[in-house]
Amino acid sequence: MSWPGSSPVRWAARPDEDPATLSVPIHKGTLLISPRIDKLLEHVDSDYASVIVAAKRARQINSYYHNLGEGTFDEFPPPMVDTRSKNYLTIALEEVAQGKIKYHYR
Repeated sequence: MSWPGSSPVRWAARPDEDPATLSVPIHKGTLLISPRIDKLLEHVDSDYASVIVAAKRARQINSYYHNLGEGTFDEFPPPMVDTRSKNYLTIALEEVAQGKIKYHYR
């Protein structure tokens, strides 16, 4: 086994794992977070704002899909991006990264 950085495969580990027992390969070019943080920060003021905006929007998307099963459509807007992800937070982050979400502080 080679150490991280010495081969085209990087390794991810939990903080409690011993580096000698790393077992989860992440191939080069694979993003751990998508969209990237620098893309998010182009459309929000700070890291804090990106977290708050994405979390609130993820809750709205969750409510939209929940209400969809009940036959009510008017209260929450549907996702505004085309994505393969089923994760509501990922959908919300993609909306922020594409500039689809506008927000203001009260």
